[in-house]
Amino acid sequence: MLESRTNHYRVTLIVSDRFPYNYKVNSFPFFFRIDSEKEALDLAAKMDQYLDTGKSFTITLNGSEIESILWGEP
Repeated sequence: MLESRTNHYRVTLIVSDRFPYNYKVNSFPFFFRIDSEKEALDLAAKMDQYLDTGKSFTITLNGSEIESILWGEP
């Protein structure tokens, strides 16, 4: 999900359990803080394509904010 804020953009990753168990769990939003709209759109497209491959990635969090991402299976 792409959000526009006053001084930045957010690319939000909504995380929940896998199907068919996702109907009974809570979802958790984690976000990247991005300076420009173009960078946010590029990151959203890259994440969308990567998630379609079924591979995993590792994120480093500071609260709900994603500080870094490591592409590829650990």
